[in-house]
Amino acid sequence: MMENQDQIKSDSQKLKEAEAEIKTLQDELLETNSGIIALYNDLNDANLKLVEKNEELNKTLRELKETQDKLIQSEKMAAIGSVVVTYNHHINNPLMIILGNVQLLLMKQKNFDDNTLKSLKLVEDECKRISEVTTKIKEYEKLIPVKYLDSMFEMKSPSKDSKPS
Repeated sequence: MMENQDQIKSDSQKLKEAEAEIKTLQDELLETNSGIIALYNDLNDANLKLVEKNEELNKTLRELKETQDKLIQSEKMAAIGSVVVTYNHHINNPLMIILGNVQLLLMKQKNFDDNTLKSLKLVEDECKRISEVTTKIKEYEKLIPVKYLDSMFEMKSPSKDSKPS
């Protein structure tokens, strides 16, 4: 019987030790779980910050692209303005010489036949027409009609009814 009591005491002691070890393991497991949850939360926060940074970078990239497009458009407009000024100058200089000489000949029309007078008058009229066109082009130089020019850059021809704005 004594043996049984000693055995019971021994088993009881072992049971208490096992329960203490189980309690220690449970505490360690809870602490490990808490650490894992904290790491998960930190990782989730870092991921959210990365998503925000990505969105900021995408927004900045879009803004840069828009700015680049505006700069390209501005350069196109400057180039068109330069071409308009150059061509107006190169057309108007010889045109005014031709027109002046034709008008001078018309003022001295004493010895010309009707066909010659008719031809000179036609040259004068056409010179005036060209002058009107170059005057209109000068207006475009000042206005730079964006809608009309945009349609040109897109390789679309404006409709007959549309007017440059």
